[in-house]
Amino acid sequence: MKINKKIISGLVLTTFLMQPISIYAYNKNETVFSNLNYNGSVENTLVNSHLSKLDKGNIEDYAFLSKITNLNGGEKYKKNGDKIIWNSLGEDIFYQGKTKEELPITIDINYYLNDIKMSPKKMIGRDGEVKIKISFENNCFNEAYSLHTPFVVSTGLILDSVKNSNISITNGEIEETGTRSIALAVAAPGLYDDLKLKELESLNEVIITYKTKSFALNNLYFVATPKILEKIDIENLNKINNLDSSISLIQENMNKIEDGAKSLNDASLKLNNGSSEITNNLNSLLQAIKKLKVGSNNLNEGLQETINSLENIKLMLENKNINGSLANIDNLINANSNTIKVLEKTNNSLKANYDNYNLNNFNNDNDFINYFTSIGLNQDMIKDLLTCKKTYESNLNLINLLNTNNSTLNILKKSLEEIYENVNNMIFEFNKALIKLEAGSKEINNGLEQVSMGVDKLYNGSKILTQATSDFSSGADNLSLGISTLNTNGINKLSNSSKKLNNYSNTIKKLIKLSKNYQGFSANNSTKTTFIYKVKAVK
Repeated sequence: MKINKKIISGLVLTTFLMQPISIYAYNKNETVFSNLNYNGSVENTLVNSHLSKLDKGNIEDYAFLSKITNLNGGEKYKKNGDKIIWNSLGEDIFYQGKTKEELPITIDINYYLNDIKMSPKKMIGRDGEVKIKISFENNCFNEAYSLHTPFVVSTGLILDSVKNSNISITNGEIEETGTRSIALAVAAPGLYDDLKLKELESLNEVIITYKTKSFALNNLYFVATPKILEKIDIENLNKINNLDSSISLIQENMNKIEDGAKSLNDASLKLNNGSSEITNNLNSLLQAIKKLKVGSNNLNEGLQETINSLENIKLMLENKNINGSLANIDNLINANSNTIKVLEKTNNSLKANYDNYNLNNFNNDNDFINYFTSIGLNQDMIKDLLTCKKTYESNLNLINLLNTNNSTLNILKKSLEEIYENVNNMIFEFNKALIKLEAGSKEINNGLEQVSMGVDKLYNGSKILTQATSDFSSGADNLSLGISTLNTNGINKLSNSSKKLNNYSNTIKKLIKLSKNYQGFSANNSTKTTFIYKVKAVK
């Protein structure tokens, strides 16, 4: 079974986006951070736990951790063995602890230069053919089922495109950004051992090869989750009705989504440029205030220059044609909202078929195709059904991403509103100062000192805002790239990417159950657990 690289990219995205449903009185999300040596051995492991939907009073929690620290609040706790009793204030609790427990996935990494195995430290600065072989072992074996709890491990490595070429990766793909090459891959250790399918044997490892002019190893990341299979509903695997769907409608609306994502990316770049321009003007304002403080003989001129700078900033914030202004931010929110409407319109046209045929019950394409084939549907109907499901669920993910972008824009809007209010206040104060100066007031220096402190805080806040818009612009660029890749290589090729999977339904159902029953690493009451491994850079 040949593994399509674009499908692998979809699995990587799915691993990061899937949100499990809580079955506890409160939600507990775990994030396990492990620092690895370059060979994959564990240096140390920290566990961050997030408790949410809490009532006030004593909350019983469990964790096999030491040196527990409350990260975000003043809530106290008492520890009795593995039981932790928190004095909850009704707010979310974030805490961290240390552990030496064995991780569910063991990673072994070997490095080769020109087919000779060696330490990456000895490879630094040398040229030649590089191979990095990463082997994964699943340590979560269930004796009752004689199966492993299914984990999906995403691998990520960024390489310098100038120094490195001919990059390839197994079970994944390479994304080129101009100066950087991003290697992404997935693995499913233990799945081959459970299903005994020869085609799955390669999912126990990832191999990266490339030619380098000067070897250096950037940070290597792995993200593992046991929840990739939990969306499949075993009880509804036998329900099916007729399907009548329009592929042309799906493609037409997907093209609109791609255009909307490109527009969002363009708008975010303009927002970033506009935010930088506001920061530069605030810096000019700060310099003008310094002139006032230094040159007492030019106070009148300096005050007028300061007021003019403030008036320019105010006009910029009020001008909807200036990118990054307060008025312009609403245009970006409207652009997001319009794209969401297109997505929702598409999903409304697909919802009847999606709900009537219970398409949310399947998350594995091979199992999906196998089942529909077994009940006698022809291949064209199965292809339409699969495309309908993928598009509907991809649209839901995109709606969530765009809603998140709107939330970010609203935060930026609030920051700009605060800047606008502060500018108005300072214009008022400076005008009063100018009147006092003309009247010969000796109190102007004290007022300038206070205003200078305020402008300095405003300028520092504006720099933080500029960084936030830069991060948002980067996120919009990645979103646009992901949607374009999905449209070009996903919608048109999904129906040709799967093979039949026969006689494995009972084993797959057990794997699904093991995935659903996984309840945490540092305790047995977690709603969601994500493992993040990091191999630090070697340069």
